Amino acid sequence: MKNKKYISSGGLAFEEEKDMRKLEKYAAEGWKVEGFYLLGYKLKKSEPAEKIYAIDYCNKPDEEYFSYFREGGWEYVASQSDYIHLFTAAHGTTPLYTDKATEIDKYEAEQRMTGKAALPMLIIEMLLLTGAFGDFSFIAPFMSKVFLALCFILSVPLVFTGLPWFGYTYRLFKLRHSR
Repeated sequence: MKNKKYISSGGLAFEEEKDMRKLEKYAAEGWKVEGFYLLGYKLKKSEPAEKIYAIDYCNKPDEEYFSYFREGGWEYVASQSDYIHLFTAAHGTTPLYTDKATEIDKYEAEQRMTGKAALPMLIIEMLLLTGAFGDFSFIAPFMSKVFLALCFILSVPLVFTGLPWFGYTYRLFKLRHSR
């Protein structure tokens, strides 16, 4: 029997709650989250447990940050890039975010951060597309192909910054317009 398992994430910007429910389901089946792994989570076989999970974002947190969560009944599980932090707690523990205003603050910060990365990538991508379909035969006949190749290469970072920005923007829209 395998004692390790890797599961995918739906993308925290889009499906954070769904990911947390998925981790709860696996915990109940006897799979403990060991950490983040590529575009998902690494699980280890353990005793079944009734746990809830939550994500928080904080750049290079100090001990006081983790102490705050411990005092609230949350146990630290793992971090990704010393920025995304996963916590677990027993059912009935007060959620990390108890009101809409603080939850909006959380996602506004994420929207700003991803937007700062996505906007320059989008501008570069647009310039490259303009160059790819422009007439550069007076410089070199292959320049359009070079611009198009660069455009394809740089579309990867644009996807990994632009899609989360859209996800957080949509999440904020839903939060602001829900009752």
